[in-house]
Amino acid sequence: MSKGSHLSARKRAERASREERLAQALRDNLRRRKDQMRARDTRAAAPDTSPDILSEPDTSPDISNSGEASGLSGGPLSTKSNRHGGTTAD
Repeated sequence: MSKGSHLSARKRAERASREERLAQALRDNLRRRKDQMRARDTRAAAPDTSPDILSEPDTSPDISNSGEASGLSGGPLSTKSNRHGGTTAD
């Protein structure tokens, strides 16, 4: 005895209709995923024409431990000792 033989004609029709809808949904989903992959591959292969902020030369001041950036060069950011032994900016 087969699995669906005890079902009424109406139930068999409903089940067949459901299976067809699910099969169509799977095909649509597969098609959509393939389209998304193609779009991603196209974007990855196309050269980026937008300006790249990170590729421009860095013009910010050097803030390493050199005296110049820390204000110890005697320039406008020079410091003076205060009476408590600390330093203050001019």
